Amino acid sequence: MPPSSRKAAEWHDGFTAAVELLQRDADVTWLNLHPEHPSQDEQLARLGDCDCLFVKSNWGWIVDELVRGHCPANGPPRALLISGVADPPRRRRMRFYDVLFFETHWYEPKLRRHPCRIHAFGIDTRIMRPDPGAQRTIDWLSVGALRPDKRHELLLEKEGRRVVVGDLVGADDALVARLERDGVEVLDFMGYEKLAQYYRCARNVLVAASVHGGGERSVLEARACGAPVHVAEDNAKLQELVSQPEVWDHEYYARQLARGAEAMAWRAPRVASA
Repeated sequence: MPPSSRKAAEWHDGFTAAVELLQRDADVTWLNLHPEHPSQDEQLARLGDCDCLFVKSNWGWIVDELVRGHCPANGPPRALLISGVADPPRRRRMRFYDVLFFETHWYEPKLRRHPCRIHAFGIDTRIMRPDPGAQRTIDWLSVGALRPDKRHELLLEKEGRRVVVGDLVGADDALVARLERDGVEVLDFMGYEKLAQYYRCARNVLVAASVHGGGERSVLEARACGAPVHVAEDNAKLQELVSQPEVWDHEYYARQLARGAEAMAWRAPRVASA
């Protein structure tokens, strides 16, 4: 994340909550590899200074590419926490990582060529939880970045009070203007606890994203707060999350990450670059 952004200073979700639980038994160091980070070179130099390395990135995204370019050939075992649904690379490049963590079972078949695949995902249900006393004053709520693949414009087909919550830095200005002309309230990025209040005030949550538009967290967060969730018919990935009986929480997420760390601990020493 850009170090000067509100997200970098205030971001919290199921992943950060899960890592907080892991810190009970392990020393954890966070590295921000964003190119604008004033000490990026120092951050990159520390990639090998650990017993195992967790990489939060999509395939081919900047974090993945930086780790591939700077992690020592005989460095620590590493795991990719796949953020997004990009197709994985060829087998040898895929096996640069000793463990692959995936967020939805819909995505797992893409990883079948890798020998160690572990489901790991969830939200912080200490914060995302129902409030019986909350007043449902928002008819339709949509959460996510203001960009085309989120398809927030489908709110224009809805009636009543409509609200979008998303980071306005880098937002699609034309989309924002179109929503506001139709009376949709467009709100900037907000912290996790405040966001939970908005979910608890929603009669309906619309996660209209395409398959490539994310939305996994929003579905689980809304469900955990007791709000009905509506997803697009062409998005089987999110339909899975709406229909499954369980809402994965941060404790489940932490247990799955610990499984991956244990699997990496048994890995043979690395003797050559993958």
